[in-house]
Amino acid sequence: MATRDSGDSTGGEEFVANFGDKRLSRDGEVLRLRKPSFPVLRALLERAPEVVTKEALLEAAWPGVTVGEGVVKVSIRELRRQLGDDANDSVFIETLRGRGYRYTGNFEWIGASVARLSPRGAPFTPYRAIPSDTGSAPGATPALVGRDAELNELERALTEVLYGKPHLTLLVAPDGFGKTALLDAFASRVTGAPRIARMPTAEVERRGRRKLRQPDAPSDRARSHYR
Repeated sequence: MATRDSGDSTGGEEFVANFGDKRLSRDGEVLRLRKPSFPVLRALLERAPEVVTKEALLEAAWPGVTVGEGVVKVSIRELRRQLGDDANDSVFIETLRGRGYRYTGNFEWIGASVARLSPRGAPFTPYRAIPSDTGSAPGATPALVGRDAELNELERALTEVLYGKPHLTLLVAPDGFGKTALLDAFASRVTGAPRIARMPTAEVERRGRRKLRQPDAPSDRARSHYR
């Protein structure tokens, strides 16, 4: 996947920030961003539209580490560059001298650790609001312990599908692993995203190898295959 060094003018573009994988992307292209800048961005999103002080950003990105306030400025500058933002005419991150920073763009969470962003005044391309067929109540997340890595990987795969990159995910594990519980938890934490249809391996095989070799064109429907 291509990696870009610096941001251009946003022009109403959308970005995806995956805080689990520490990846910021635009149209499927991964943008260069240092790891400390991700908790800085997340802190701004979680407290938007409130002002976040430099001290709070230091604690979010460098907890327990003695660093100067200049590192916050470096991360803010880096975020602005990759988002194509302008400190003098901000559509993403505003500086309030002597107080801190605040996020002023649009954003929405499409997973527990994945958010999509767009400039202030630029509406999102809407998702089709189709409920998942897991039977879980909206917003309810089944209790699941020790599966953060698997959930983050599923979120990453869904993000790539939603933004135009065909992706097939195979979840293979022994009996008793909790595959169904994992998929239920994943479906419940992906809010505002398209419907997720689950298909057993036997059904995949019945439909033939052709579709596995030649995936359908990207659509607004993501499938997770499991056995």
